[in-house]
Amino acid sequence: MERSETSGLLAVLASVDGVGPRTLFRLVEAAGGQPEGLVGGDLAQLCRDARIPPEVAARVREAATPRAVRALLARLARLEVGLLTYWDAAYPSLLAHIADPPPVLFVRGDLKALDAPGLAIVGTRRPTPYGRAAARRLAFDAAGQGWTVVSGLAAGIDGEAHLGALEAGGTTVAVLGCGVDVVYPRQHRRLYERIWREGGLVLSELPPGTPPQKGFFPRRNRIISGLSHGVVVVEAGEKSGSLITADLALEQGREVFAVPGSIFSPESRGPHALIQQGAKLVTGIDDVLSELAGAAGLAATSRADARVQAAAGTGAGRGGRAHDAGSSSETPPEPPFLTALSPEERAVWPHLVRGPVHVDDLVAATGLTPGALHAALLALELRGWVMQLPGGLYVAQETFARRGEKRFAEGQGD
Repeated sequence: MERSETSGLLAVLASVDGVGPRTLFRLVEAAGGQPEGLVGGDLAQLCRDARIPPEVAARVREAATPRAVRALLARLARLEVGLLTYWDAAYPSLLAHIADPPPVLFVRGDLKALDAPGLAIVGTRRPTPYGRAAARRLAFDAAGQGWTVVSGLAAGIDGEAHLGALEAGGTTVAVLGCGVDVVYPRQHRRLYERIWREGGLVLSELPPGTPPQKGFFPRRNRIISGLSHGVVVVEAGEKSGSLITADLALEQGREVFAVPGSIFSPESRGPHALIQQGAKLVTGIDDVLSELAGAAGLAATSRADARVQAAAGTGAGRGGRAHDAGSSSETPPEPPFLTALSPEERAVWPHLVRGPVHVDDLVAATGLTPGALHAALLALELRGWVMQLPGGLYVAQETFARRGEKRFAEGQGD
């Protein structure tokens, strides 16, 4: 099969009832860690090796035929929908590092929208005029400074965020809780078309044609935060789905920001609660971008590194990441571009190779300021050499895989 057909096979498998992200990753691992190993392989044996229940394995064998792959690829071509898989060099590094990255994304638009650093702006479907204006202004200003605005295309704050980015002539990414070809809500048809036809991107992990369901939206929220360096909550009630996105962002090690509002508005309760819990209070985009300093210049470097690694034959499998088999070497190799690191990054690296270390201990050990340390860690993380663990810990990727500590990224079934 051609590479596109391999991606098509992954998409077919991801569409099988009972095959969620973890199951698909196990299948690829059983095939040698590369999706090409699934092509022409003994699916029955691979399913057994991947510990897939017999009833699901039967559906896999029935669905994953060359004819089905060709039919899906032809359908995607008619819909102008592309595929982006976890094993592609273009797959965003930030998203690849979350605990449960989507192995297959259906995309419409320009993948270059993922090159710039992402900022998520989310909130209620029932905003006040103040909330609408705040979301649009923040998105406009962020896009004007080169950031990609990420949101969920929902009514209310999400729509204002997408519009603000477009009005600035910037890029925006919409993550859907339905098929990538399904417009929801319907009143966003024109906005949907503008996003993917004006340099932005619409994406979903759900197969085309999948209608929206309540249970899909919490899971898509992990992608919104996973694509972003920070999440801004503009307005949200006490039980808003935007607060789920904020919680996921914290779990993923992202910064969370909140816009204060009227004490008389129910839609201010969510942001105010976040601020009380430690979220950064936002009065303008500078409050956000100053906290994320350094990220704007690093995303392109990360993508360039991924392309170099892929060209060298080392990037396609995303070695050392949470869903790989891991490294069996006794000592983790130094990054291939170590000589290109900044002095701050070189100061941090030796401590991360030894094992997980708390950010406070890194400040003490390196003598760096917290801001300089954060920028160095973010640079190394975007290159795929360092990952953040729960509790403010950081570790070199290869050390993480070698010591078996990938348990932090496991335990979530399909």
